[in-house]
Amino acid sequence: MAAGYARTDSGNIINNGTINVVGKDAIGMYASGPGSTATNNAGHTINLSGDGSMGMYLDNGAIGVNNGTITTVGNPKRSSWSSCKKMVQNLLIMG
Repeated sequence: MAAGYARTDSGNIINNGTINVVGKDAIGMYASGPGSTATNNAGHTINLSGDGSMGMYLDNGAIGVNNGTITTVGNPKRSSWSSCKKMVQNLLIMG
């Protein structure tokens, strides 16, 4: 899922289900640009099973909100819930 692609773009993405991030260095949710948001809603999940996978990647002033769960599945190497340059709220990581 992606929102905004450059510093001048904006968009909003919302996870209301389950995102399975299985590929090497894969990203579950990506948001870029001021005014862009990535939101993982309450009761919903991002599962990380790929090596180097990431739940949320936020760039160029985007905001991430995690009201749900971001979790690792199995033993992926170097997986992380977020890479951000702005803000992530309401963190709940399991794994």
